[in-house]
Amino acid sequence: GRMIIDNYSILYLLTSFSTKEEQQLRYYLYLLDSISMRSQSVQEFMEGMKNNVPENLVTDSNSLINHDQNAIKVILSKIENENLSKITTEKNLRTNNWKFVSIIPSENNYYNWKELYNISKIPKHFSLTIQKHFSSFVHGLGTVLIYQQRNKSIEESVMSFLMIIQFLSSQI
Repeated sequence: GRMIIDNYSILYLLTSFSTKEEQQLRYYLYLLDSISMRSQSVQEFMEGMKNNVPENLVTDSNSLINHDQNAIKVILSKIENENLSKITTEKNLRTNNWKFVSIIPSENNYYNWKELYNISKIPKHFSLTIQKHFSSFVHGLGTVLIYQQRNKSIEESVMSFLMIIQFLSSQI
């Protein structure tokens, strides 16, 4: 459930919030964040497995890392060529902060998940429940008895809400 809602909120921010230029910049930063994380994860994994993997896996990993580095260069070039760097701060560009609030730097210049839910028009009482309840499962605290009680009305309302969010995601 949390994944569905997070993905919807991300899609909404990238496609339906603010100006088209800002949406494009956020999308590029989102891609940069994803690609950078993948590259870093592969690199760290391979360093941890130095002598325990076949040579072809090392070659494939290096090829993936090189591909990602080239993709990063292309996206950075697009940001510059489309003059999108003016929309945000150098720090947001450097950190791939696609959740930036505005060009005017503040102490916390990124939207948190509750704010992203509200931006994507999920009512505040739902976003608070999502954060408090669903997040407890994401962080491993999901051993509550409510689900063992098989409360049909709770199950149906949660499933209905998730179906609505999936429908809205498909519209985006």
